[in-house]
Amino acid sequence: MATSVASRGKPSPLAVTSEPYNSAAVSQAEPAVQDDAPALDPPAEVGSSAQDGASPRASRLGPGTRVLLALLLIVACGVVGKATGLDHTLSRERVKTMVEGAGALGLLAYLAIFSIGQLVGVPGLVFVAAGILIYGKLYGAIAGLLGAVVAMTISFLVVRGVGGQPLGGAQNRFMGRILAQLDERPIRAIALLRLVFWLAPPVNYALALSKVRLRDFILGSVLGLLVPIGIATFFFDWLFG
Repeated sequence: MATSVASRGKPSPLAVTSEPYNSAAVSQAEPAVQDDAPALDPPAEVGSSAQDGASPRASRLGPGTRVLLALLLIVACGVVGKATGLDHTLSRERVKTMVEGAGALGLLAYLAIFSIGQLVGVPGLVFVAAGILIYGKLYGAIAGLLGAVVAMTISFLVVRGVGGQPLGGAQNRFMGRILAQLDERPIRAIALLRLVFWLAPPVNYALALSKVRLRDFILGSVLGLLVPIGIATFFFDWLFG
């Protein structure tokens, strides 16, 4: 009986001692983690020279060199046109024959011939007249407008890809006024240029060397060419009869 009482007075070896949880001690026991990971640099922004067809290689050249390269390209295209005789032999009748000979790919052939002709200096009105001869007045006018926009866009991209945008920083007062109009209202300014100069290749070259965006170039050209192509279509028989 005494043994049982004594055994009751001793603590059981299986008893669990309940002690308060010391969070401070645990936090001190844990090793401090140091953030030694290097900070990541923010992604570099894409320069404006890589936009709208500008060549990254051309962007590393000086403005004078870019203008010289653009002039050499324009002269080279003119020399090719003279050497091959395309500036004289690409008449509206010959364009009509070539496009009709392409069959189902006639429209693509028309766009390609129009684009090449603009690069080598053939007047764009020749191709507009050829489109009217091939497709009639309504669809010919639409084809002529489409061909003009495609040809001018290709010319724009080629010249900008080689020459960059050196005219964007021109210091000349007269040139600065023109460029200011292009910066403030580019679509309206380009539309007015097209309304006056129609499909003149020098307009393409000058705009390509400026800071005009490709989107504004296309929209302004479309709006500006509606009236000239409409006039050429309406007076087609009188102009080309």
